Amino acid sequence: MDRLLKYPVRFAIIFALVLIIFCFIWIFLLSRPAFIPGFNLTGKDQIGETIGGITAPIVGIGTSVLLFLALMFQIKAMDTQRVAFDEQDLKNESDFIFVMFNQFLTELSFFSYNYDQNTPINPVVNINLSGVTALNMFVIKYSTTSMKNKGIGEFPPSRQILLLLETLRSIKNRIGIAKITELNRSMYQAKLESYYTNYLKANLESLEKTFTSFPTSADQIADKIREFYASWQN
Repeated sequence: MDRLLKYPVRFAIIFALVLIIFCFIWIFLLSRPAFIPGFNLTGKDQIGETIGGITAPIVGIGTSVLLFLALMFQIKAMDTQRVAFDEQDLKNESDFIFVMFNQFLTELSFFSYNYDQNTPINPVVNINLSGVTALNMFVIKYSTTSMKNKGIGEFPPSRQILLLLETLRSIKNRIGIAKITELNRSMYQAKLESYYTNYLKANLESLEKTFTSFPTSADQIADKIREFYASWQN
């Protein structure tokens, strides 16, 4: 049947030719004298109607076969189209997840932090950092200096941290509901875990210890950071 559905036009032409040839042969045989007198139609009136009545079921069967094949071809085409749509959906979902990963990396690259630092040459030098270096330095400064005596929300980089956490949470949720293969889902989950481990885990652990040791550092943004950190540990 699969081979038949693979060449529908060729089969339909061959079947129609065979049916036509069979009808001509059948008509020719019916118009010849028969060995058995009961089957001899040559002497009967309106032989055309007789032959038509005999061949009509054959033509009807052929029509039914062709109709059945047409239905099978339509079902096959719909299955092929559905598979194409499913493959496109998988591609769209995968592309969207990759866009979200790239969005996270873009946000991380735009992370900025600047601070003043005393040097032997100049009394004060303004240091401007970006990317992962800026994130790491902000967490170090906040956790090890007098900055921790204030709520973390008083420092602009804390809102950048929240943005990173929300993006990572969105990626995790999307991977969970996406219509993708389990193999791809496992791959994306492993990729997500590596992003968390490489870029955020150590910093969040340091902030969690600071929030616990210094209650003055706790505020609404600290609560959101702690909630994210706790959810990722489960």
